[in-house]
Amino acid sequence: MSNSNSKNNSSNSKNNNSNSKNNNSDSDSRTIKSSDGSTGYINGSAKLTNGSAKLTNGSAKPTNGSTKLTNGLAEFMNGSAGYTNGATGLTNGSAGYTNGATGLTNGSAKPTNGSTKLTNGSVKLTNGSAKLTNGSAKLMNGLTGNTYGSTGYINESSKLTNGTSKLTNGSTKLTNGTSKPTNGSTNLTNGSTKLTNGPAKLTNGSTNLTNGSTKLTNGPAKLTNGSARYTNGPAKLTNGSARYTNGSAKLTNGSIKLTNGLAELMNGSAGLTNGLAEFMNGSARLTSGLDKFMNGSAEFINGTTNYNNFGVKKNTNGLTRLISLLPEIMNGSTGLMNESTRYTSGLTGLMNGSSSNTNGSSSNTNGSSSNTNESSSNTNGSSSNTNGSSSNTNGSSSNTNGSSSNTNGSSSNTNGSSSNSNESSLNSNESTKYTNGKN
Repeated sequence: MSNSNSKNNSSNSKNNNSNSKNNNSDSDSRTIKSSDGSTGYINGSAKLTNGSAKLTNGSAKPTNGSTKLTNGLAEFMNGSAGYTNGATGLTNGSAGYTNGATGLTNGSAKPTNGSTKLTNGSVKLTNGSAKLTNGSAKLMNGLTGNTYGSTGYINESSKLTNGTSKLTNGSTKLTNGTSKPTNGSTNLTNGSTKLTNGPAKLTNGSTNLTNGSTKLTNGPAKLTNGSARYTNGPAKLTNGSARYTNGSAKLTNGSIKLTNGLAELMNGSAGLTNGLAEFMNGSARLTSGLDKFMNGSAEFINGTTNYNNFGVKKNTNGLTRLISLLPEIMNGSTGLMNESTRYTSGLTGLMNGSSSNTNGSSSNTNGSSSNTNESSSNTNGSSSNTNGSSSNTNGSSSNTNGSSSNTNGSSSNTNGSSSNSNESSLNSNESTKYTNGKN
């Protein structure tokens, strides 16, 4: 029994020796692997350290970018407030344009009423022209009668001249007579001179009457031309009023486009504001992800440093956490890209709104230009009416002057007739004196 125990002890001892050798063998192989892996880890650690420095520098840049974005956002908010105030001003301006368009519409009715009055006035002037034409015909008839009367006066003047010749011959025979026939002969000679001058005055009066009749004849023609211009003026005024109405419609359409453009601009501004807010949130997520990445990197470096102290598990945990943080970083980067896309969309909306605003302003400018042109047309129409009125006034003045000339001609004829009557009276007196002297 004791011998068998002794054998068992010996075999146990051998097994222990064998285990000891195996332990030594495992220790050697682990040291070699550990040495190679440590070199790789140390090199990797150096690279991670450099990468960590770069990440640290890179982390500062998003922070600086975030600061700039914050400042830019503040400026944008101020600009947005300015846009809001500008939109209010433009809305008020649009209301003013609408009120102005209403006023222009009401004003458009007034030229139409004025056109009606001008048409009625033209009818009255036409009727007046007809009356003047009739009066001219009557004056022409009177002129013909005056011409016949003038012919009769000339014939009578010839007879008186012949009688004067006979009286002169008789006076010559009585030269040696008494003083009374001599005085009577002298008076008769003076009367004959006056009688000779009388037909000349009558001829001048007839000439004046002819000139007056000519002016009176030309007067109705001028009046007719003035009436035609006066008739054309309302038509131009009506056309100008139509253009003015069209310009007002264009102005109203431009105002509507401007209002729509402002609405799009406000929507774009709101989208831009929201996009910036989301962009800031994405930037914050990215910064947070970078912080977590830096923390994981630090743990990884600590794990690498402690590797020689057989901190394999700690190192693995740091690497695992670093890897687990990568999705968060990627999500933050994706969010940042999405916000950038929204930001771009907001800018596009803002540009479209600005373009609509520009188009609306252009429409308003065109509408204002049309209104200016229509005002010019109305002014020209009024000027045509003024010229027509002036022509009518000139025609009336010509008729008045013609009537005045006729009156003067009639007065000259009357004066000529009066002179002839006076000369006839003088001749009668001289004949009486001559007869008395002869007796």
